Amino acid sequence: MANPELFKSLKDLLLPYVDKGFTVVSDDETNFILSSVRPLVIEGRKFDQIYLAGVRNGKTSTVLHYFPIYGNPKMALDPALLKLLKGKTCFHFKKLDDTLSKAVSEALEMGYQAYKRNDWV
Repeated sequence: MANPELFKSLKDLLLPYVDKGFTVVSDDETNFILSSVRPLVIEGRKFDQIYLAGVRNGKTSTVLHYFPIYGNPKMALDPALLKLLKGKTCFHFKKLDDTLSKAVSEALEMGYQAYKRNDWV
């Protein structure tokens, strides 16, 4: 398993959003996921919930799944964070320094504000 301290540090960056209308839908030693748990209609499609972000402790890295990027793939994310992007929404971390911590915090706030503007949370 990847670094438990790194997992906890990333999870700690997500925790403030529990007080902003998101619900913890998974929380164990390897997964932590936040979602807005309420029915939504997005572009004519019905959803029971919409995810904000999650952290997963994998075998070789700790992964931040950042779902707001689906709605805006050209989000102005920090280049240091973008270097860790593999696929569409998965950021693979081996360490978390101050620059990356700030970049994750800014990304989470951007996603939250976008969801709020759309009345999804």
